Amino acid sequence: MVEITTYDVYNDVYGFDAREGNMQRMIRKQIYIGKDQDGMLKRVARSCGVSQAELIRRGIGKGIADIAELPAGDDLAWQKAMSVMKERARKNGIVGKKRAWKREDLYDR
Repeated sequence: MVEITTYDVYNDVYGFDAREGNMQRMIRKQIYIGKDQDGMLKRVARSCGVSQAELIRRGIGKGIADIAELPAGDDLAWQKAMSVMKERARKNGIVGKKRAWKREDLYDR
């Protein structure tokens, strides 16, 4: 089992890249992942000897590179989809109403 040290946490927070020997400015992001993704993230980070944050950064870098190679989206299709969603909201009487739940309520599920 790989032990994550205070040094590793410091590097994640302040962005020291030992491979490159330089500091990177880090920006904090909060994301939601599924329970299965959380388990996979923990296992792979542990087996690779890196923090979960570092693994996420690597995944984002690779994922964005892969996505950049995809053809551009169909703007007309998105406009049609948005139109359908707005019409459904209007028919269901939810346009202009505030939601009845709070973000914190989602954590109880």
